[in-house]
Amino acid sequence: IQVVVVGFHHQKGNCVEYVYPERDDQEYLELLPFYAIPDGAHNSTHDSSWFRIADGTNSNKFYYGVACYRQIDISDIFARTEDMNRSKIQKSVVLLSEEPLFGLMEARTRIVTEAYFGIGEEQFNNDLLRDWFDSLRTTVTQDTLYEGLCLVTALAKLQLNVLRIVKLMLLQKKILIIGSPAHTVSNIIVSLVSLIPGVLYDGFLPQIEEHKQCNMPFQLFEEKRILQPYLPIQHMDLLRHSDSYLVGVCNMMFTKNSCVDPDIIVHIENGTVEVVQPTSRINKLMRLSRADKYFIEDIIQHQKNRLDDSNWLGSDGWVRKRFEEYFMRLCAVSMLPDVLHPKSDSNLSLDLIGTSSGSIDAFVS
Repeated sequence: IQVVVVGFHHQKGNCVEYVYPERDDQEYLELLPFYAIPDGAHNSTHDSSWFRIADGTNSNKFYYGVACYRQIDISDIFARTEDMNRSKIQKSVVLLSEEPLFGLMEARTRIVTEAYFGIGEEQFNNDLLRDWFDSLRTTVTQDTLYEGLCLVTALAKLQLNVLRIVKLMLLQKKILIIGSPAHTVSNIIVSLVSLIPGVLYDGFLPQIEEHKQCNMPFQLFEEKRILQPYLPIQHMDLLRHSDSYLVGVCNMMFTKNSCVDPDIIVHIENGTVEVVQPTSRINKLMRLSRADKYFIEDIIQHQKNRLDDSNWLGSDGWVRKRFEEYFMRLCAVSMLPDVLHPKSDSNLSLDLIGTSSGSIDAFVS
């Protein structure tokens, strides 16, 4: 819907410098600057962030954004202006869309960002961005929705915790994922969400009949249930009144503020999951059954053994298909009378579908 340039001004802070095309209702742009330049960006020459931003006139409508950030030395500026009095220049080129094409959007925005920060007269040329935006054409397909996502990274960093996190997503718990850079955190969040059929592209592609029979897609993120691939520290208060969330952050201050109140904190750097209240039921809900472990370990092993991108086995698409089958079995078993009113020996059938009785109880209740 728009291309936006956000820059850091030594007096004003992060601010919108250019918007194309202008629209009648642009209240959402007031929220944009801190999403566009990630926390700690001054320590990096480049980064990117993925985010959702609410329409200012309709809180139930979201736009999807990708920001490509660059920092360059003042000596590399072709035409300096009077307000350029710092040693570094920090700007982001942001692409906003009505469709969650995060990976595809970043791939395209990254190319024009390199040109925008290039050498010579084209540097910081807004006409370049206008012409680029006018040339964008995309048809939404399942391939374009998943382009640029990297389940390999998520599985390599989080291992068995991927399944634990997905289960807590289903149970609508408060999940804080922290790490850096913002690009890695954002990509892992969206990749994890893509494992649950329909959640990422609900409303953008036709529904599958088998999914309808199992009441999919699950309505996990609506109203006070927040999904945010990247959340800046300036908007931390967004979490204060949330019922549940899956949020990616780069600033450790999120772990020290009472308004955040997560159930778990996922540390990307070492792949660990920290249960904030050890006495809560969370430990029980995250417990993996024997079948759970076999399911996720088999996926991890196939990804490790995958030799090239042409091999379907172990690919991101194959992993999503395995998880789709997992949820179909979960839904089927959760509707059985023995699950809704379990007997003493009902754990066997639950174990066979690869989920723990604790998770089933919470999920169907």
